[in-house]
Amino acid sequence: MSERRRFFPATPVQRVPGRTVELEMQLRPEAPVLAPAAPPPLPPAVGVPAATWLPGRFTAMWQNEDPPEISAEADGRTRIHFWGGYQTWWVGEPMLVDGVPAPLPTPAWRCVQVDMEPGWGESALYGVLWDAPAGAQWVLAWNSPADPAPDLPLLQGWQVSSLGDRARVDQALVTVAFLADGGNSGEAQLVARAMLGDTVLGELVLNVTRQGW
Repeated sequence: MSERRRFFPATPVQRVPGRTVELEMQLRPEAPVLAPAAPPPLPPAVGVPAATWLPGRFTAMWQNEDPPEISAEADGRTRIHFWGGYQTWWVGEPMLVDGVPAPLPTPAWRCVQVDMEPGWGESALYGVLWDAPAGAQWVLAWNSPADPAPDLPLLQGWQVSSLGDRARVDQALVTVAFLADGGNSGEAQLVARAMLGDTVLGELVLNVTRQGW
């Protein structure tokens, strides 16, 4: 059998009634609390894609002719009607000149529809997608396309309407060239959609009317 040993504290325990044991503790100073590191700066803001016609002809008419008729539409768009059968529809924050919406397109003030009857020697109409992301592309379609004419090299790459007006994509631009001969009569609509995969980034509409001779 092993020998049992009893252990006693080296310091006598206080046994006087009513007295408390006083302990002295030394606290270490706490380490300073560091402020959280500032987040890295955000990359430059990327603009929202904005599709618009660039109606240079209408801007010249606005500057040199009688003021156009301006009205607010029920769908939230702004209609700017020029004399001579030209109508345009705008969306966004208007570019104001003397307090009046002006036909001056910006990424925030866009012309999304043009209705017109082209005259002789009508200048081309252009559409653009501002702040276009990589991979965006235009898709064009006339509601009444002309029969294909592969034997005419000058028309290759163009989509031609039944009235003879033609449209194509030139890099980031939509270009619409109008038929010089105004003998045809009827109506045709071009829809230009800026696409990123299956997502529509913007849509432009052109309605062409010809009275014929």
